[in-house]
Amino acid sequence: RSACFLAARELLEHLPPGTIFDAEDVYGFQMDENRDILGHRLHDLNKDSAATLHEAAVIPTTGGSYALAQLWRHRLFDFGDLPPDAKDAVFGKTQADDKYICDAKVDLESRPDQLAFAIDAGLPEGSHVARMIGVDQDGNRLRIVRQSMPCGGIAPGPVDKDNIHEPGLFFLGFSRDPLVFDYMLKRMAGQPIRDPSRDKRPC
Repeated sequence: RSACFLAARELLEHLPPGTIFDAEDVYGFQMDENRDILGHRLHDLNKDSAATLHEAAVIPTTGGSYALAQLWRHRLFDFGDLPPDAKDAVFGKTQADDKYICDAKVDLESRPDQLAFAIDAGLPEGSHVARMIGVDQDGNRLRIVRQSMPCGGIAPGPVDKDNIHEPGLFFLGFSRDPLVFDYMLKRMAGQPIRDPSRDKRPC
């Protein structure tokens, strides 16, 4: 935590006055077995070679990158009231053994083009897994370099169902093309997965 503090202070010292309009200190931590606050596994999607990750995140002409930061506050009490199968349906995977919820053997991390097949085989269409799988016109996955980590704490605020300060997940992603983020955000906001253009890059 001290390293994060020092890095943030150094960054702020080099930014022009008026650059930051609002800020919040959010510190992440690791759960047992690399799980998130809700109990499901966080997967390392940055398993590709350094060259592939560089190609996904870095703009060739400038050497820069587009960054997307998201802070998700989870309603732990409401989620805790759900039965186990309903919790798994939210993610699209089982919490116990980390398997896709469908009647067919698929590996969407290496074969994202199998998404429609997986949904036909029982994968909940509104699940996190289904909404976060994206492919371009050639069936290649729309890639970003990402890191997710549990964050937050119980305080401040009363520990009850109206506690808006509950812990959650901090997400940081990098891409060479902001349209990839646009595609992902639209899917997260409810864009139909069965839309005929779902596998096309939003140009």
